[in-house]
Amino acid sequence: MADLAVRAERELREIVARYAAAEGEVVRSFFAAPHSQEEYLDAVLRQAGREIHSAYQMTRALRMLDELESSVSRDALYDQMERITDEVKHYSILADLAEELAGRKLGREEALQPAAAARERRARLQQAPDRGIRLGARSAVDQAGRGWWWRLVHRSHPPRRGRVSGEVRPGHE
Repeated sequence: MADLAVRAERELREIVARYAAAEGEVVRSFFAAPHSQEEYLDAVLRQAGREIHSAYQMTRALRMLDELESSVSRDALYDQMERITDEVKHYSILADLAEELAGRKLGREEALQPAAAARERRARLQQAPDRGIRLGARSAVDQAGRGWWWRLVHRSHPPRRGRVSGEVRPGHE
């Protein structure tokens, strides 16, 4: 049984690596060519939606808090809260950039529309019979691909002073 788990993990990591490389290629291709302000705005809002979508894991963190020190370690809760915090910071940076690109303050509907679409996709995945594997793989691909996205967005649009320049964690610059 342990051999099966090791093999499954290895195969999943190989799949994730291929998807992450493909996502990196898509991001590199996008930023390699000039685009209109609207196209950049769309790309930034889509990524912002992916980032803030992770904040919905707060309900999981609350459940973890209920089980703290019994079936949930303080380290696991800390890690979960740190991931959520990072994603909210990333969303804030991208929302600031989106407003800069738009030249105006974005309303809730406009700024969060991509997050609503991500919630709907996640709900559909949760109903699938192999949802655990698919959700785990998607999360791993998101994490792997996000590094590419951050490196290239900063190369194409240098961060502003203040929150935008100061909130990017090492590994995401």
